[in-house]
Amino acid sequence: MPIGRSYTIELIPTPEQRLFMWEKNRKIVRERKIFIADFWNDGTVSDGCISAGRTGGYFYINWNGDCAPCVFAPYAVHNINEVYKNGGNLNTVLNSEFFKAIRKWQDEYAYKQPKEKKGNLIRTCAIRDHYGMYHEVLKCHKPHPIDKDARDALNDEEYRKKLTAYGERIEELTKGIWEKEYLQGK
Repeated sequence: MPIGRSYTIELIPTPEQRLFMWEKNRKIVRERKIFIADFWNDGTVSDGCISAGRTGGYFYINWNGDCAPCVFAPYAVHNINEVYKNGGNLNTVLNSEFFKAIRKWQDEYAYKQPKEKKGNLIRTCAIRDHYGMYHEVLKCHKPHPIDKDARDALNDEEYRKKLTAYGERIEELTKGIWEKEYLQGK
């Protein structure tokens, strides 16, 4: 994931490499008849993105107490230490407008949709595969970046363009697979 120290997009697998990993994973699953969950490509296993405290999902609290929707999405509107100090609890975090906006997208993209209307669950990550949407959520709800690199990434127009293009390319490469193998079941 392009986060953390030197959030270099060029270090993540290319969309073509990611497709290769998906194909290799499918081959192993079919030939060996074993279950493998690949975090990058198997949103089909979890019915999509599981961040922001979605039902059956989770959210991340770092060592400083910052509550982020996902370990790979370093933006927070709450600090758990402050939440408890002010009489709140985990529901305070879960009910934040920031987390609710992410869950709303999850529901509309796939989670609460009938099979034929589900978005492509091979590209399910809100921050990596749908950065255009995620960036809009960040601008609207203004969570604070939990570190300097997250702040720099948020303000880096080139990062936004590259990560948005990354998600669009993944869609191009996997749309046919999603429609044929998952929606049509062939």
